[in-house]
Amino acid sequence: MLEIKYVRCDDWKGLYVNNKLNMEGHSLLLFDIMKMLKDCVENALYTFYYNEYYVDDNWMEDQGSYPLVFTDIPEEYRKRTGGF
Repeated sequence: MLEIKYVRCDDWKGLYVNNKLNMEGHSLLLFDIMKMLKDCVENALYTFYYNEYYVDDNWMEDQGSYPLVFTDIPEEYRKRTGGF
């Protein structure tokens, strides 16, 4: 299984792959995301999940950056906004 989570807070974005922070920044380039996905699925069959989340501005300001593990973002400070 390959689970992708895209999180955003104001103009800061992050991408988690199987709950581990893979990249973060003010912009995430499509090329970099696609290369990361290719590396993850090369020579393997995966079930693919993609979810988007909004992270509370105040919580994020206190943290300074996204935690290395997605589940370290408390549920009360993240809201699912889309995905498939």
